[in-house]
Amino acid sequence: MLLLRLTTRRPARTTTLAETLTLHRHFSSNNKSFNLKGLPFTVPPTSVSSSFRAWTVTQGIDKLINLKNCAVTPTYMPFYVFDFNMKDNLNKVTYHQGLPIYAGYNYRRSLANSAHDSTFSNNENISNAELFEDKWLNRIYSPAHNSFSPTQAFINEEVVLDTWKSHRSSCWRVAMSSVTNDDSSKFELINSNRAYLPVYIVEYTLFNLPFRVAISGCDKNINDPIIHHLTDHRFMSDEMKQNFANWIKRGGEMLGNNNSSSYNDPYRPNRFNRSRDIGTFAFYGLLGAARFVLSKLPMFLIAGLLFGVSKKLLYPFYVESANWEESQKEKEFESRESGEWKWKNTFKDVGGEGRRNFKRQESRQQQQQYYEKRQGGRQQQQSQRSQQQQQQKQRTTGTSSSKVKFDFDTTDPYAVLVLDKSKPLTKQSLSQAFRREMMKWHPDRYHDATEERKLYATERTKLITNHYTQLRKRF
Repeated sequence: MLLLRLTTRRPARTTTLAETLTLHRHFSSNNKSFNLKGLPFTVPPTSVSSSFRAWTVTQGIDKLINLKNCAVTPTYMPFYVFDFNMKDNLNKVTYHQGLPIYAGYNYRRSLANSAHDSTFSNNENISNAELFEDKWLNRIYSPAHNSFSPTQAFINEEVVLDTWKSHRSSCWRVAMSSVTNDDSSKFELINSNRAYLPVYIVEYTLFNLPFRVAISGCDKNINDPIIHHLTDHRFMSDEMKQNFANWIKRGGEMLGNNNSSSYNDPYRPNRFNRSRDIGTFAFYGLLGAARFVLSKLPMFLIAGLLFGVSKKLLYPFYVESANWEESQKEKEFESRESGEWKWKNTFKDVGGEGRRNFKRQESRQQQQQYYEKRQGGRQQQQSQRSQQQQQQKQRTTGTSSSKVKFDFDTTDPYAVLVLDKSKPLTKQSLSQAFRREMMKWHPDRYHDATEERKLYATERTKLITNHYTQLRKRF
């Protein structure tokens, strides 16, 4: 199995252990103590490598990236994890358990949140998690040995510790906006916890653009993970976008006015403008190539090509650019917030309707997963059983064929179909011979015969069909 190159590439800004952890494992904020929760790494790097490789195959980019140049960085990311109830405008109460919101500095929030969006929703509550242990930073927890035994790739390596940046008030605002856009919705915050959660960051390059993938370091379903890939870098700067727009604008002006004054002005010195002439040559070259390709292809193929390019290149580029701009605006808005905690619940779920609905939905999901797993097991058993029966049938057929002895050359189609070699073979004569021999040796005519005779008729009809098919290809 091809393994990715495992590194601990530290970001530009990290927090040392002494600055982040105290002997009592708690943080101090607004003169109040917050217990710091955490989860250890339970997923080995080899599983992350194999999962990422399988994901590249499903995405169709396995041939476009070099796995040897990919880097995997284990890191602990800071999160605020919220448990809360929400009442919509229809007075329906929904309970949200374990919604993590990234509160760090080094990564995009949409990338970090994707790694643990289901860690606590269907599992144990974050309140029951362990307190963060500083020894988790030195070794990757190996569940096979039930101890902190380093793997070969992580000897003498420390896990990167991300920096805390966001306040609880900012993360709570993001959590509320992530579940609804309705300003009339009411919220009841039940619990909030600080936590360091394990994440593997996989860095790879696609079309010379750097991308990052976040994979949970404690996901039980690592063999079938939900992987999100984003970039922490901007595709094009404002200057690059402006230059590209100007280039397109100049090309449109040249198409609209081929007799431009910049070329036909007799009083203008005939100088070589490198940037202008190279840009003009490139524009007309691309335009000519596009015209040639479009003139040689049918319209439905052109439409499919344009749709594929738009779906695979243009639309992801637009979405990623929009997400980048949105992330930048969120960072600017968050930097202007005071960070003071002033939240008061706008309603109270006295009867526990939200939790009952959550438990009911969780039970339905578990039943559905059990049913799908059971159905998958049954289908797999049926497939294996049918495959075994087919193999047994082939073995039986091969054995029976070897036992049957014919008094003619089975490789000669004229002998099998009882054709006269002295007469020219026609399509009509071939069809007549095929019908005659099939009617003569059809197994249904020998249902009262001995087993040897039945076997002889069956093998004879197989020979007749095979040789008829070969001769039929001549016409």
